[in-house]
Amino acid sequence: MTVERSDDPMRASREGQFGEDITQQVERSSFHQRFALVLSQVFQPVYRALFAGRGHFVSQLELRLAQAKLSTPVELYLSNALALGTFLGVLLGGSLGLLVVAVVGLPVPVGVVPDTGWGLVLAAGLSVLGHGLFLCVWLLPFAVLGLLTGLAAAVYYPSIHIYHRRREIGLVLPDVVGFMYSLSVGGMDALDVFGAVADSEDTYGEAAVEFQQLTHEIEYFNVDYRTAVENVARTTPSDELSKFLTDLLSVINSGGDLTGFLETETDHQIEKRRRTQANLLNTLELFGEVYISLTVLPLILIVVLVIMALLGDAQVLLLLVTVYVVLPALNAVYVLAVSVTMQDSVGTGRLEPPDDSAVSVAQTVPTLGVVDTHLDAHPGEPLLHRVWTGELRHRLSELLADPAGFLWDEPRYTLLLTVPVTVLVLACLLVQGIAEPSGTAIVEQSLAQSFVWVGVPFFLIATPLAVFSERRARTVGSLTDTLTSDLRKLANANATGQPLLEAIRLTGEDNNARLGSELTRIYKQVSFGSSLGTVLVRFNNRYRIPRLARSLKLLQKAQETSDLLTDVLTTAADLSEIQDDLEREKRTRTRLQVLIIAISFLVFVGVLLMLEEFFIETIVEVLGESPDAEFIDFGDIDPSLLSMLYLHAALIQGCCAGLVCGYVQTGRATAGLKYAIAFLAVTFLAWAGVGVVFG
Repeated sequence: MTVERSDDPMRASREGQFGEDITQQVERSSFHQRFALVLSQVFQPVYRALFAGRGHFVSQLELRLAQAKLSTPVELYLSNALALGTFLGVLLGGSLGLLVVAVVGLPVPVGVVPDTGWGLVLAAGLSVLGHGLFLCVWLLPFAVLGLLTGLAAAVYYPSIHIYHRRREIGLVLPDVVGFMYSLSVGGMDALDVFGAVADSEDTYGEAAVEFQQLTHEIEYFNVDYRTAVENVARTTPSDELSKFLTDLLSVINSGGDLTGFLETETDHQIEKRRRTQANLLNTLELFGEVYISLTVLPLILIVVLVIMALLGDAQVLLLLVTVYVVLPALNAVYVLAVSVTMQDSVGTGRLEPPDDSAVSVAQTVPTLGVVDTHLDAHPGEPLLHRVWTGELRHRLSELLADPAGFLWDEPRYTLLLTVPVTVLVLACLLVQGIAEPSGTAIVEQSLAQSFVWVGVPFFLIATPLAVFSERRARTVGSLTDTLTSDLRKLANANATGQPLLEAIRLTGEDNNARLGSELTRIYKQVSFGSSLGTVLVRFNNRYRIPRLARSLKLLQKAQETSDLLTDVLTTAADLSEIQDDLEREKRTRTRLQVLIIAISFLVFVGVLLMLEEFFIETIVEVLGESPDAEFIDFGDIDPSLLSMLYLHAALIQGCCAGLVCGYVQTGRATAGLKYAIAFLAVTFLAWAGVGVVFG
């Protein structure tokens, strides 16, 4: 196959082997992959016809596939997209055509052929021919449309991967540069630093994948490191990483000081992160002001609709839509806007073991780690089934021995207990007649029935989840709060000539903080024969904190080359201190956003209470005392329905506002459960109190 490409003389020979590559892939693929590959092979002539002489387009798409880390060759990728698009277009068109024929039918002229003998056969043949021609003409535009759609999807699809990879690399690049600087300070040369970053995919994600390409070209393709750095700088989707690698290559080529360059670049990246966080916090403050407007809008709609009801123009549907659709939709739009602006922490916080063993990976009952892996590879092996059963029994016994400890680590598993308990409680309330599953009861007894059907399930499910999530968050905070000071203690102990293990023991002594006790535990485990790298990974994977994982990864890589880590630990402590400053500033400024949201919710509840207890009665009295005005009632709206809608509006807003508070503060919706519980409790207590006082 030939596609003219003036900038790549090897493409012709590569395309000549295209069919052979497809044949080999077909032999070792699954059924759906074989089907797609066979279709792409059939569409090779279409590919040649469309892209002959369009080498620039093909080369640009090839570059985008490389940036997206999609390993499919561009020729196979385009042929496959054209084939699948055309196939789906024909399938859709054929289905619609058969439907049209079945419903409308194609008339056959009467009297053209005899209605006996061979005439009937000829008539049937003409009918089949007419239907076939109709379907062919009908399918043609659908086939073309499907082909163009497949081509458009093929061009657009890599953009999704490129965007996510660019965003993740941009978020983690300051940490990568700091990691490289710390290792360079510790005495590693450039190639070893590149290899250390490449081996840290569990910590640095897509940035480490870019360095893996660099090290693979050097190790397996006999490419010199300068050319490898140039190739990565050309194909990476991140402009920031490309610029960093280009500047790094200039320093290496000129024989400059690599450590000095990395120090300068680290300072630049940290300053850039400060500016980015300042802009983010300013944006969140602007969103906080916008949230007040979003809170006021449903209130205005409710007031206007209630006044319209008083004047005889009842809009029950609009009231229902405002409370049950508009109110949560506005909160969802706000969360979506904040989520686009927020910068998530990159990585899961897990570290891979240094020797590819499975002992360091934190495992729960649903995931049995290496046992599951081998069982998937050899499903018919009876010995593996016995091992799997024994491992599951052991995990369940550990869980039953300390269920609270398991739930501290995995708060989401509280749902396995609270959801059945909630269903059981509701069933008991239903049997006793307290909970009435009818619309009339909910309208007439809005407070009691709303508490039974909304409050009780929410409090039973959300409270344990919030408690365990908050406990885990505080545990994480207690570890990171002393991380900087403990790193400095390690550096000082190592500077006196103490080896790393002894420095860990000295740092853990007389240290009442959680991290100090963990360091003492690490020392004891290593003293009893475990390797330091494996123990560090075990410790990290119990907590799964991305920030802690980056510090331990640095320590793990640095101690592989030397036991004198004073400079490395000092640099890590400096970087950790900067991270402390950033997080402290974020906590301070996001508290203001939480306060704004809480105040807006209280105003929301207060307005609804006044609307229910005072506003309507006052309007009716004023209209009734006027000599020229007729007495106006609620029209078709039951006052009990209005009371229920006010209560439900406050409950929906309370739940949404609580989750928004947690998301703005930490980036996790579960962190807002405590606020949502408090807001719903305030709502129920306020309605009950007003009912007692004015009822």
